[in-house]
Amino acid sequence: MSACHLLLSVLLALWCGLPVAAQAMQGPGAPFAVLAGDGDVAAAVLSRVEEHTQGGLVRMAAHFEGMVPAPFRVVVHSSAASMPPGLKGTVHEGAPGMAELDTRTIRLFLREARAVPRSDLAPVVDHELVHLMLDQYAGPAARRLPRWFHEGIAQTLARDSYLGAREEDLVWRAGAGRMLRFSELAGRFPESPGELQAAYAQSYSFVSWLEREYGLTLLLQAVRMVDEQTTLMGALVQLTRKTSVELEDGWAHYLANESGARARALLTNCFSFAMIAALPLLALAMVRRLRADRLARERMETPLPPTGPASQQEPPA
Repeated sequence: MSACHLLLSVLLALWCGLPVAAQAMQGPGAPFAVLAGDGDVAAAVLSRVEEHTQGGLVRMAAHFEGMVPAPFRVVVHSSAASMPPGLKGTVHEGAPGMAELDTRTIRLFLREARAVPRSDLAPVVDHELVHLMLDQYAGPAARRLPRWFHEGIAQTLARDSYLGAREEDLVWRAGAGRMLRFSELAGRFPESPGELQAAYAQSYSFVSWLEREYGLTLLLQAVRMVDEQTTLMGALVQLTRKTSVELEDGWAHYLANESGARARALLTNCFSFAMIAALPLLALAMVRRLRADRLARERMETPLPPTGPASQQEPPA
């Protein structure tokens, strides 16, 4: 971008009241490249991904005030199976995308993206962009951020959950005492589909609650406090003046009583509950039907009495 274009971008940013970085990225000098990961990716798809990425940069960079995203690339694959052999084991089954932080590469998987309920690439792009931006924003502390926070903030800012993660499912896990520990979600997430979905759901619900309760500014301030002596949870404890137990209890109270997840779960499963409640009535109806069939069969097998006129005897002489 020339000095003239840069000055124009700055003036437009000041005029419109938008972040300078976001305005500058709307021009042709946006710091990313979109590439096809295999021969089955059409040019029209690459063009659409480029548009999503351009818009996502503007939206997501607005959350990281004062930060200009470093150059990166977006590689679009027809499916996760088309990735190079050395990378296939690094992505969870069913995931529509992934971010390679070391190489600043976003990988999108079209087949998996179409399988999710919304089948829209834009939230997937936004999600992976947040991973790259958070990694850059954290600086030297980037590798010390727990996985649950990375995934939670990415889902929160992208306004979209991953792998069908829902708070409704957490209500049942909480009632059964099967909630995952956040200490277990600091590194790689579980592999089994059910546990993996729960890990994303917990991360999303907890971080989105923190964001609503204390604000994104505080969360990003906590990120900058992380170092060799201070964990992210420790930074949150210092800034909120709540213990980690109090924070998790506050979230659990919200989940059970304020999120509406319990009501949504009941509404979603009301048909199943109705069928369960109707089982005794169905069983009783079946018993009555079998009894009626048995009685009908017995009547058919019983010989009928004679229907002719009774024989008459002659009177005595």
